Amino acid sequence: MGIPHWLNRPYPLVERPQDKARLVLAFALFTYCFLLLYQPFGAAEIRSHRSWFLLGFAASVALVLSFNYFLLPRLFRPLFQADRWQVKKEIFYISWSFCLIAALNYGYNSTVGKDIAPQYNLLQFLGITLSVGIFPLLGQIFLTERYLNRRNRQVAAALRQQKTPTTTSSEPRSRLSIHADTLRSGPLELALQDFIYATADGNYTTVFYWRDGQVQKRLLRLSLKNVAQQLADFEDIIRCHRSYVVNKRQIEDISGNARSLNLRMADGTASIPVSRTFPREDLL
Repeated sequence: MGIPHWLNRPYPLVERPQDKARLVLAFALFTYCFLLLYQPFGAAEIRSHRSWFLLGFAASVALVLSFNYFLLPRLFRPLFQADRWQVKKEIFYISWSFCLIAALNYGYNSTVGKDIAPQYNLLQFLGITLSVGIFPLLGQIFLTERYLNRRNRQVAAALRQQKTPTTTSSEPRSRLSIHADTLRSGPLELALQDFIYATADGNYTTVFYWRDGQVQKRLLRLSLKNVAQQLADFEDIIRCHRSYVVNKRQIEDISGNARSLNLRMADGTASIPVSRTFPREDLL
């Protein structure tokens, strides 16, 4: 596996607010403990209020990471799509964070620490910041990608062995009806076994289904959440991801990578992701 290939491999994007908060706290705490215990880059020369002054660098880390984790994804939503997150994006994201941290720490040290701490220029602060954390974090990315990729592949293999082959529904007369929010068009009615999957499309939902041996699709004016609620009585219909509702009987294959498990449907659709919090046994 070459480096370019590895950089393009899928990687999980941190999405849950509680996970983001834990990461912000962990990095800030690590920074403070590292500076306080080892006192690198002239920190030992600080004679007055050393512990409080060093706490400011940890606060800079917390401020930058809070901005990057909570505000930046809201400002640039198209750039932060979990289904398209890759190793190279994670590395760039971290590098960007380090640059901001270095700039903020430089400003903090040049103002608050002007008379009590050794002074460095901006490039020196960037080198200091990178030397403290970039290599451990790159190593973490490498190990995390390998671990999650191996684990999800193993889970996918186990599910493939347990899953029964796709067959015609045991309830061939079962029909479903999806009612849109507008009365301009009638409901979408079809046999349960003909429903393949539905995907969110902004405030709309696109439904894929079989008709006369051909895959058809229909755009409906309603949310995916509404579709899932209307189909809640059908145990074969599951919402495996916030953007997808699928028919278990139409799943042909399950694969895995570091980011998630992925489903290939009977229509040939590849890489419908499975949310990391979705119960794996519900795919069977």
